[in-house]
Amino acid sequence: MIRKTLIVTATLISICSAPAASAREGAYFAFSLGQSQTETNNTSYTSIGYSALLGVQFDPNVALEIEYINHGEMDDDQNNKIAASSRSLWLVLLEPLSPYTSLYVKVGGAQVNSVMSGTSLTGISNSLSSIPYGLGLQYELSRNTTLRLFAESGYNYQVNGTTGTVATTTYNFSGGIYRIGLASMYAF
Repeated sequence: MIRKTLIVTATLISICSAPAASAREGAYFAFSLGQSQTETNNTSYTSIGYSALLGVQFDPNVALEIEYINHGEMDDDQNNKIAASSRSLWLVLLEPLSPYTSLYVKVGGAQVNSVMSGTSLTGISNSLSSIPYGLGLQYELSRNTTLRLFAESGYNYQVNGTTGTVATTTYNFSGGIYRIGLASMYAF
C-alpha cells in the first residue's frame, strides 16, 4: 500500500512539475456532444445537446471562442416540450499542468433562445441574455487533436405565457470535445 502511494505521489509530482505545454497558437474549430440538464420548478429534465465553435488561441494561456449550442429538447411533466439554443462569445483562460494537459476556465456572454410548445401552449418563445461560465480539462492527443471534458452552466432562459412566466430554467452542459487545431496554418 505504501509503495502504491509513493508511486502515485511521484507520478503526480512529475506531471505537475513538467514544463508548460507548447503553445498551439492559431485558429481552431471544434464539435461537442454532451448531456444537457434543465431545472424547472424544482424538477430536472435531461437531453442530448451538441455544439460547434470557432476559436483563436493567442498564447498558451488565452483563447477566444464563438460557439453555437443546441441544448436539445426536453418534455416536462405537463407534456410540453422545452427547446433551447444559444450563441456565445467566450474568454478562455488555460493553465498548463503538463506538456499535454491543461486546466481551463471560461466565461462569456450568450444570447439564449427558447421555445415551449405542447398541449397547453403553442410556440411560446423568448430570448434572454446570459453570462455562462465553464470549467474543463483538455488533453492533447496529437499536434492537431485535443480532447476536452467540461461542464458549463449559467445558460438562463425563461418562456413567458399569456399568464406570466411559464418556466425559468438554468442550463447545465457537459461532454467531450475534439479540438482540431490549425496551428500549422496560423492565419494572423
